[in-house]
Formats: sequence, structure tokens, C-alpha cells
Amino acid sequence: MKRKLIWAAVAAAACANAFAGETPPVHGNWRITRIVPGAWAAADSYMPSSAHLIGERVTFMRGEVVAPRPVGCGRANFTSYDAPVEEMFQSAGIGTNGALALGVKGPTISSFSVSCNQGLYEYHRVTASSILVGIDNQVWTLDRTPGTRATARSPEGVVQRFLERHFAGSMAFQKDAVSEKREFFTDAFAAKMVAYLDRNQNADEAPSINGDPFTDSQEYPTRFAVGADKKKVPGKLVPVEFSDAFASKTVRYELKREGGRWRIDDLVFEDESRLSGLIGG
Repeated sequence: MKRKLIWAAVAAAACANAFAGETPPVHGNWRITRIVPGAWAAADSYMPSSAHLIGERVTFMRGEVVAPRPVGCGRANFTSYDAPVEEMFQSAGIGTNGALALGVKGPTISSFSVSCNQGLYEYHRVTASSILVGIDNQVWTLDRTPGTRATARSPEGVVQRFLERHFAGSMAFQKDAVSEKREFFTDAFAAKMVAYLDRNQNADEAPSINGDPFTDSQEYPTRFAVGADKKKVPGKLVPVEFSDAFASKTVRYELKREGGRWRIDDLVFEDESRLSGLIGG
């Protein structure tokens, strides 16, 4: 599916609950938070480098989508409809398993197409704050959560940018992955993690951390939603909901000021345990 724009959506738009017009079914600014290969793409498929687009904005307006190429769309017409999940992304043939891998469950998904001079694009609304769009054999995630609207230097903005980096690279709890994201951690928290990983490098016993502590999972989630600090307790605790097609869980990120900016200093899990305690810090 090389920048083929979604002509299959024309047929879907003819369904009984389709609605067309210049007014978009979603509004405002959405942030590109994740880009992954499409399940339909062959190994040798055209797939441009898109890492630079993480963090860019897509804005839906009346008669227009303002966005990086190739999804920007002038003189746009929007059509809303429900699409069978196995026919998402131009009926690309992702099937039920492909949809589940993207965190989509159910017979249908609320969708809308955008037609303009540049072509026809199809968007799928996974949640009220998360949209998927297939472009150039890739699936882009667009989010609109407190984290995506936060400034880069705020606690929520720091966690948002950390998780965008985390989901785009290695999510393994290993020294090189921790080092690659070192700028987001306080000195003490980074030192605790490195010391734990050094101790467990050749240990015969099963490690106390089995999986990815930053998402509290062994099977990596498909989505994250950074919420706002409720300010019910001292300090800064930013809640993050991680979810897939079957379940969700929340990890609270504790931040401290260090070096003139907010940095991640610990993780608090749903059972109130802390990563620092589990790794012996």
C-alpha cells in the first residue's frame, strides 16, 4: 500500500450511517505520538523514515487538515462511518489479529475519511483521544491527551516525550536503553537502575523486574495516555494509562526538579509498590 490513498473508503462511506460535509468529526490539535509498520506491509515495501514526525501536530479544521506531508489536506470533505475492523486501512487485509495488535477490538470502529485534491485518507478512532491513520505502509497514532497538550518543560510534557522516545526504540529494561534515555532521569534514579542491572547481569536467580517497568508489562501495550497531575499529594505524580485491546493499567511517574528541569525520579505501580524499592534503591 504505497501512498495509495483510501479509495476503498468510498464504498464504506455509502453505508447507512455515513455522514459527509466540510465539518470534521474531530477538532483541534492532535499530536503524532507513534509510528509503526503496517501489518499488511511486505518486508520490501516502501516505508519512508518517519521518526522525525513524532511530536508533530495534525490540526483538523473546517474544510482543512493542517499537517506534515503527506496528510495535509486543503479543501477537505469529511465522511463519517463505522468500518469493520478487519477492513481498516483501505481494506488492507490486516484481519482480526492485525487489529488486535493495534489495540482495536470489536466488529466495527468509528471512522472518518478525508477527501481533498491530494487524495483520500481514512482515520480510525480507537478512543476519544486516540486516532489511527495508515500512511505509506505505516500506522500513525494521533493523540489528544493532557500530555500531548503540555509544554515540553512541564512534568506532563517530560513524561509524554519520554514515552514517545521509549515506544519508538528499545523498551527492554537494559543498560543501553536506560543510557539512551538518560536525560529524562534524575541522577539518583539512573544510578539505581544501572546498579540493579549490573547486579542482575549474570545472576542465576530470576530478576525482580521481569518485563518493562516503564509500562509495567511483559507484553508491551499498544497505547499510552499521559494524564495530568491531580496535585492531591506533595510532589509531582503524573498518571499514565497503558492499554491494549484487552486491558489497561496505570503507572504514576514521580518527578523532581534537577538541573533546572523536571526529571523522572521513580515509578509508582497500581499496588503502590515503587520501582526504586523493587530494584533495591
